[in-house]
Amino acid sequence: MAWTPVAHSNSEYMDLSLDRDRGLARMRRSDRSITLGTAPLVIQRFVQDLERLIPSTTRRSFRLLVDSREAPRADPELESTLSGQMNPLMMQFACVAILIKTPIGILQMRRLLRGWGTPADVFSDEAEAIIWLLRNPIAAP
Repeated sequence: MAWTPVAHSNSEYMDLSLDRDRGLARMRRSDRSITLGTAPLVIQRFVQDLERLIPSTTRRSFRLLVDSREAPRADPELESTLSGQMNPLMMQFACVAILIKTPIGILQMRRLLRGWGTPADVFSDEAEAIIWLLRNPIAAP
């Protein structure tokens, strides 16, 4: 795999890497907690960075892999804030595979993904998620 790390302002909370040859973007969450107080700034900075790195006009030419296996557990209010801002952003990609560590987390995430207009699924294995992503077509860049 030819993942190229991309510099951005939220690197303490997540790593962002691109594999342009295969049309893949990977967002890997760190184990650092995001608080309800810091969430708006973290999200705002990430949205700005993402627009610079993968403009919204070209996101359909990328498949997104979100690795949340190391993310700390969030309280319901924080989870609602984060998903309310991040979900619309993730739905701009051709498809989304989310990596979750626990079977209960996988079931919960699958429930939350119902109704998305973008193909999305949840996995515990990265190789399996990438195979699924690559089976989904992307828009021409």
